[in-house]
Amino acid sequence: MRLRYTNLLSAALGLALTLALSAELAARDRSPGRPLFEAAYAAEQEDPEQALDMYERALKQGLGKELRKAARWRLFYLYRKAGRYGEALGMAAQLGSDKKLRNVLGDLYDEIAVRYSVPRDAAREYATGLKLLALDRDEQAALRFEKSLQLSRSSPKGNAALRAAITNRLMRRGDSQTALTVLRQEGEKNRKGARLARADLLVKLKRDKEARKLLAQMAADPATAKWSHADQSRVFYLLARISRRAKQAAATVRWFRLAAVHAKFARDAELQSRMQSLAAYELVSRGHVRAARGLMLGLPASQDRNVRLLDLMLKAHVDGNEASRKQLKALLAEQPARKSRLTQ
Repeated sequence: MRLRYTNLLSAALGLALTLALSAELAARDRSPGRPLFEAAYAAEQEDPEQALDMYERALKQGLGKELRKAARWRLFYLYRKAGRYGEALGMAAQLGSDKKLRNVLGDLYDEIAVRYSVPRDAAREYATGLKLLALDRDEQAALRFEKSLQLSRSSPKGNAALRAAITNRLMRRGDSQTALTVLRQEGEKNRKGARLARADLLVKLKRDKEARKLLAQMAADPATAKWSHADQSRVFYLLARISRRAKQAAATVRWFRLAAVHAKFARDAELQSRMQSLAAYELVSRGHVRAARGLMLGLPASQDRNVRLLDLMLKAHVDGNEASRKQLKALLAEQPARKSRLTQ
């Protein structure tokens, strides 16, 4: 997809004009935030992140009308350049609706469409949803997000990427209910991807009763048997997490092992090793180290440090393998201990 030349030219001219006027505006402005604005302007090339922070602080300290608008334009461009579309469109929501902004937003829709591999109409609806969120119009934003997912179904990978972006944005706002609503509405039409994403979110939110019910419905659906092995592995992984929180050790081990089996069929050796290791870790936590050692036999080599630690620990403890003991000691000395992913 090519960006429209006229809009691209307009955006470039707008950026150049904003840059050219910023120094002149700063010289005339005597507001409290002016020094920070000047510092931000000077820092843009060397440290864009610092410039973003300083522009935001300058706005909070107070800027004159013209310099305030210039700061918002600078924030819009910097956020857009960083791929932070939510923040960029939040600034756009404060810039009014003139021809220049409409052209720049049209160009942004093209950019989002390319980034997520979705139709332009879907990108526009997604961007409009982000803009509405910035205005705290969450219900209207949710409708736009649902529309964007509907329009992107022709591109499964793009649809999944857009769904993840929407969910992450809403969760960063602490708006889990709107995220679940969007996924529920989408799940009525796009049963696999959205329902699995909703189950995933419910588990993260520790709403295990709802998650278990949804996963049970998915498991009973004949269409689930036609899902990819990677998706089926995810279903069993989520069931394992729910069972682990309920302290149901046998079920936890069973689900993790089934997740590992489907990961193997999906030819994802790293995922297979991690799922099987999670089952083994559950056995270790219950004192069944020999059974855990049996689960680790024959697993593909893993790049996950914690999987390697567990494997070496079991070889050293159960097999009495001195070489594994030395490797374990060396691996532990490489970096400070940190929370194991196997407990997550």
